[in-house]
Amino acid sequence: MLLIWSTFWLTYFIMGSLFYHDRFSLSKMVITTRTLLNNISVNALTTLLLSLMTYLLPYMQMALPKTFIGYGLHVLFALIVGDLCSYGTHRLLHTHYFYHYHKIHHQYIVPHSLVGVYSHPIEMVFNYIAILIGLTSTSSYNDYTLMLETVVVAMGILLSHRANVNLWVDVGAKMHNLHHQHLNCNYGFTMIVDWLFGTLQL
Repeated sequence: MLLIWSTFWLTYFIMGSLFYHDRFSLSKMVITTRTLLNNISVNALTTLLLSLMTYLLPYMQMALPKTFIGYGLHVLFALIVGDLCSYGTHRLLHTHYFYHYHKIHHQYIVPHSLVGVYSHPIEMVFNYIAILIGLTSTSSYNDYTLMLETVVVAMGILLSHRANVNLWVDVGAKMHNLHHQHLNCNYGFTMIVDWLFGTLQL
């Protein structure tokens, strides 16, 4: 779990700093760079504590063969489970019970790359658990592939929160920008679960 934590946050801070460009972003209030970085730092520490706590909790992990086919199944299963968990927690955060935590993230109407983890620490716990479940529900091939998968997750979060997207390859960012504008669509990180539950908007 510490390997996932360190890889995620290193990727997020390094690549997020390179992608950071808020010229096209739009927020409901003035959010300074200092406020943004303070919030992200608190969330990094919160998820560190969560990662340390996971060593005390038993969890089930589906064992897969350490073959090319086994790794393909691992990736497929991680995508499906991760998307279902992310969709479920995101829908939960949009209920009246939890939205007062999630509304911090929605201070941005049009986000920029670092906004992906700009949130209340309780929301970050929800989101990070979804990431952990997706990455660890099946046995990984080795530590290097687990690190690569964690980098992909961090990059996905960064890229989905970019503003000023015009290329067809930026469909994930376009979808998530629509979520920030309308609040009632595109809760998952792939189109599949949103399509299944009727919340997909293109």
